[in-house]
Amino acid sequence: MSLQEITRQPELRTLSVLLMKETLTVFRAADIVPVSLPVLPIGLVTWLLSLPLVLAQVVPMLLSRSLGEIAVPGSTLQSVKRGEKTEIDYLNGEVVALGQRTGTPTPYNTAVVELVHQVEDQHQFVSVKQLVATLNQRRSRRSIF
Repeated sequence: MSLQEITRQPELRTLSVLLMKETLTVFRAADIVPVSLPVLPIGLVTWLLSLPLVLAQVVPMLLSRSLGEIAVPGSTLQSVKRGEKTEIDYLNGEVVALGQRTGTPTPYNTAVVELVHQVEDQHQFVSVKQLVATLNQRRSRRSIF
């Protein structure tokens, strides 16, 4: 899916927020100070992500809106469609590695890395339903979606 299509799916918006929150937690543990995005100051992003999950979903929606109407495929999707190895290990994989070094759990980033590798290996996309089921299996207490 394009980045805009992802934000139209409630489950994927939720996952986007969880990934961002998890990444900021890892950054804090590693004393990394993130910079502002072109369309959103980091202070606003951090504050919005501190809100309850349903309200924090405004962040991916604002980011998507800033991309315009023309569908923007993410770089990982572009690599998969070309049949090439993705850069997932250098994106979410780096969050996972930093989480391991700082002792910070990264269940969402870990799941995304594993699922992208699965897509690379099997040359078959994962449905939103499969994604949600995989993530919910990792939650011991309750579903996140």
